[in-house]
Amino acid sequence: MNSNILGLTGLIKAVLYTTFLCLGAPASATLFDDIGFSDLQTQQGSTTPDGSGVPVAIAEAFTGTGCEVNTAPGNCLYRPDKAIKNYRDSASDPTPPAGYDHTSDHTPSYGFSTNYSAHATGTARLFYGNDHSTSPGISEVHVFAADHWLTGGYLNTRSTGPGSTPLTSSIRVSNHSYQGAINLNDANQKAQAREILSRIDWIVDKDEQIVATASTGAPLDGTAFNIIAVGRTDGGSSGNAVNLSSSPYDSNQRIRPDVVVPESSHSAATPRVASAAALLINYAHDQATGAGESINGKTIYNAERSEVIKAVIMAGARRETQNTDGRPDITDYRNGSHAADNGLDDRFGAGQLNIFNSYQILAAGEQEAGNVNTTGFDYDSAFGGAGGSNDTASYLFHLASDAKFIASLVWNLAFETSSGNESDNFSDYSPVLYDLDLMLYNSANVLIASSMSRIDNTENLWLDLTAGDYRLEVSRAPGEAAFNHDYALAWQTSAVPLPSSVWFLLTALTGLGIFGRRK
Repeated sequence: MNSNILGLTGLIKAVLYTTFLCLGAPASATLFDDIGFSDLQTQQGSTTPDGSGVPVAIAEAFTGTGCEVNTAPGNCLYRPDKAIKNYRDSASDPTPPAGYDHTSDHTPSYGFSTNYSAHATGTARLFYGNDHSTSPGISEVHVFAADHWLTGGYLNTRSTGPGSTPLTSSIRVSNHSYQGAINLNDANQKAQAREILSRIDWIVDKDEQIVATASTGAPLDGTAFNIIAVGRTDGGSSGNAVNLSSSPYDSNQRIRPDVVVPESSHSAATPRVASAAALLINYAHDQATGAGESINGKTIYNAERSEVIKAVIMAGARRETQNTDGRPDITDYRNGSHAADNGLDDRFGAGQLNIFNSYQILAAGEQEAGNVNTTGFDYDSAFGGAGGSNDTASYLFHLASDAKFIASLVWNLAFETSSGNESDNFSDYSPVLYDLDLMLYNSANVLIASSMSRIDNTENLWLDLTAGDYRLEVSRAPGEAAFNHDYALAWQTSAVPLPSSVWFLLTALTGLGIFGRRK
């Protein structure tokens, strides 16, 4: 179930996950409960965002045998069924609904079979299907074979020498439910992998495309900085980034995944996050908050930028869960050796996807440094400034009662020219990882929590706070040279839950009539 990466001399493989999706039944209401979508539907009703107007892409590894370059017609499948948008339990309508564009297949010239892939169809169903996804309003879908997307179809990676600059497009979210394999003892393969990763990070940073990837610590996609790496709530997907022996891709200590989903496979978990990202972009774009910027023909507002969407997904994730239907739970977040330097858990990342929480952070609005509410986000387009004149940002808030506090700081791996001049040519840039810290101080100016990783591009806090005044501070790390870069900060507070023993006691007392309705 693998296929050669075209143009990369067959050294790197795009390997389909062997754990297949359950393709028959629609997503149960309990799964939607567990990821907060049911709560959002209850709150918003008919106004719940559904991904409308958000162009997306799906890249799939070939399934079948004999899937080599120029093998045609062959049995190499990568396309999702076009009827996915009208899928129902009992039958599949072969006619796509009006206005549905699933004809943007970017890989037909390869001459492979026109039949559809069951794996691609299952992935698409969870990403944008009518009955199974959280973004059924998605209507523009671009389809790629993974090999083609990684090479001439999008990233323009070449096996030897510099390739062309990656393509630009209207695509806002792309899903990648495949993994990579590489021989880390082969210098050429490692160099090719670094080239692929830097191009993925480029399209996120320069083109605002949100890339959701399945995370098993594989170097292909999963080791990139600017992606959203997706794992499973059972912790079976933990796996650090891979050391590719060249800065900034030179550490195997960076934590993956960024967020998890209570699905049984990586292939299913990843489109859940891609779908959530499309929903949040739909809402954020409609609000038109912050200065809009035209990027390759599409208007991007602050609330829908790649850093902001990643930050609100991470800050909105649940670090403790009570899932339904026997799904695994997170019960020991950051316990013992699982606590990472950037405030995450090395098994669960920021925790389990919760669309309701992430939506509330966006709905609370963009709030610049200064006095802020207890939930919200900020996008700073020029942190640092010339000579480091603006290298600290403080967010002051007041808690009227005890609360759980979560914050996620996200910034993209940057691409800088030696001269500092702007260019549209990928080869003019080098990837640069700037170093930011996130600290929390109380009213007495005492540091009570911090996240200060030196190798990651997210910093995160998660702790219980008592009522009072606090200062959340973003700063340039000590020893870091002055820079000018953008970041997103998302935060939320919620009531501290009662211990389960107290909750059960109160429930029992209520049942006995000891606590009654006030008259």
